[in-house]
Amino acid sequence: MRCFNVRLLAVPTPARRPACARARRVRSRLSRLLGLWALLALSGVLAASAARAMPVAFTDSFMAMTDVSEHASEASVSYSFRRAWAVQAGYLNWTRDHLGRHPQRREITDLHLNHRLVRRNTPTSQLNVYVQAGLGHGRASERGQWDTVAQWGGQIDWETTRLYAAYKGHRYLADSFNHSAHAVLGGVSLYEVDYDQVQPWVVLEAKRISKWSERTELTLLARFIYRSAFVELGVNDHGQPRATLMYIWM
Repeated sequence: MRCFNVRLLAVPTPARRPACARARRVRSRLSRLLGLWALLALSGVLAASAARAMPVAFTDSFMAMTDVSEHASEASVSYSFRRAWAVQAGYLNWTRDHLGRHPQRREITDLHLNHRLVRRNTPTSQLNVYVQAGLGHGRASERGQWDTVAQWGGQIDWETTRLYAAYKGHRYLADSFNHSAHAVLGGVSLYEVDYDQVQPWVVLEAKRISKWSERTELTLLARFIYRSAFVELGVNDHGQPRATLMYIWM
C-alpha cells in the first residue's frame, strides 16, 4: 500500500489514516529486524574469521604466529597488503630421534605469498580456500648444507560460530629432502559469544609428514579467542605438550 501526503489534496479519510499508520509501523519493524539480522550476521563472520590462523587477514593488517611443541616449532610474520593477498616470512624446525642416534633435524626459512581464492559467506557460516607458494633455504642435519627450498600448499576451512573444520597441506622440496605435511582439524565451540568476549573451543588435529614420521599424530587442543588474539594449548597422543599463539594488528 502506498501512502501519499500531498497538502493540496483533501485530508485522508479516517478509514485510510489507520491503514497508513499500520503500514509505517510495519516498515519500521521490518527495518529494525533487517538491521538486527545484518548486525548478527556481521558479528558471526567476525567471530568465525578469528577462529583459525588465517593465511590472509584484513587489509593493511599484520599477523604474528608461533607454534611450539616438543619436536616441532614454527614462527611467522605476515602483512596483508591488499584484499585477499598477504606476504609472509616464516621459520620451521622439525626434530626426530633416528635409530637411537643423534636426532635428525629439518630447518626451513622462507618468504612466500598467500592468496585467498574463495570466500563464501552465508548468514551462519563461512567457507575459505587459500593457496600459497614461495622460496627459501632449508637444511637437513644429516647432510649439513643449506639448499634452496620450494614451498607450496593450501588450506580449506569451513566454520560457523560453533563448528570448525579444516584441511591444510604443504610441500617442501629441496635437493636434500622432500616432505609433504597434511593436517585435518575439527572443532566445536562450547558456546556462542560476542566479539568482545573470550570464546573457548575444543579442537582435534590429525597430522602426518611424509618421509619424516611413520605415524599420524593426534593432538587435542583447547583454543581461546579474544578479539584479535588466538591461543591454543594442548597435548598429543604421546603426552607431549603444544602451544600456539597468534595476534593480528589492524
